[in-house]
Amino acid sequence: MSSLRLIEYQPRLNVPLSKDEVDRLRRLGSAITVTPSLEQEGCYDLTPGSWVGVIDLGDRYVEIWPKIPMDRLLFLISYALDRRGWRETVTGLAAAPSLYEAVVLAFAALVRRAIGRGLLHGYRTEDDALQAVRGRIRFDDQLRYRFGRLPPAEVRFDEFTADIEENRMLKAALIRLRQMRLWSERARRELRTLQSAFEPVSLVHYDARALPEITYTRLNEHYEPAVELARLILRSTSYELRRGRHSALAFLVDMNQVFEDFVAVALRDALGLPPHAFPRQVQGRRLYLDEGRRVRLYPDLSWWDGSRCLVVGDVKYKALLGDALKYIKEGVTLLIAFENGTDPITASAPASVVLEVSYTEPGLQGDTATRTLKPATLENGTEIRVPLFINTGDQVRVDTRTGEYIERVK
Repeated sequence: MSSLRLIEYQPRLNVPLSKDEVDRLRRLGSAITVTPSLEQEGCYDLTPGSWVGVIDLGDRYVEIWPKIPMDRLLFLISYALDRRGWRETVTGLAAAPSLYEAVVLAFAALVRRAIGRGLLHGYRTEDDALQAVRGRIRFDDQLRYRFGRLPPAEVRFDEFTADIEENRMLKAALIRLRQMRLWSERARRELRTLQSAFEPVSLVHYDARALPEITYTRLNEHYEPAVELARLILRSTSYELRRGRHSALAFLVDMNQVFEDFVAVALRDALGLPPHAFPRQVQGRRLYLDEGRRVRLYPDLSWWDGSRCLVVGDVKYKALLGDALKYIKEGVTLLIAFENGTDPITASAPASVVLEVSYTEPGLQGDTATRTLKPATLENGTEIRVPLFINTGDQVRVDTRTGEYIERVK
């Protein structure tokens, strides 16, 4: 079996692929772009998008790594799930052979922590036909199906059981993870052991586009990190690519969503706001761009005071500004164009900005020559080249399009 390693947004050229592999990769849509190579017949150029993870094609194992270090990605995911216990979750996971195996180990740790006191139980409403009355008789159904005769009795009752939505999501995620190829014996053993603990729980095949929402209270809050990671797993392993006898499974995490979730939780914590006042997106509410209420807004973040929206925000993992982003600091005005008031399609920065030089080698007294340049570090950490007469603490104007020094600002 061969493996192929790709990096988010970075093209990999001249990769030999079979027709079946090309077809299955193309079914991933925006996760990866597959185009015929111009240099070699039978080879293809592969360009991943914002999705990272693994694709198991059967005879080939494709890994898409994030452009940020693995430990930073695990931090973003873990902090959004469990801002109090994220350090314990990610400890030692950066050395995992892939993002997938790291997520498996993190999920196993969170599930063990959640069920440490036993499976969570709760009440679930059941409708059934029983020989004895339990709960309440459904009189309409008793007349419709039994013509009023007893027994059996058409009843509705509340069952105190472990077969509740939280446990169903955890079991479904454990089963889904076991479908993928795992190299680590430790990861395989963890999943087998945990799955046996959910024997009394029904296996539900969830639609990744319609996962149930769980309301957390003091009774089930210890389940929240595990259930929310299960949600990510069920959402990320929704691809099953089939062609004839061949099949493929993929675990792919959308970095846009990961970054959006992290920013929402981090800002909420910094502002000291509860989730209902600073939700991700708008949490069931409706927002409009115009007074005529014709153009809907779909922000990534929103801040509410009761029914009144105070602030909306858009979070983007991939910068629209390109290299100009390196020269932007707080207080700089940006021009962002939105399509239909919802999706940013382009952004532009000022042609130049003024930044302070945080370090450069001392200049020579009276040397005003501009042809000879030396390196200088700006206040935001960016390095440029400046004339010899520039000193630490000077203000300089920089061209955001080229990154070149323009002039000293007095």
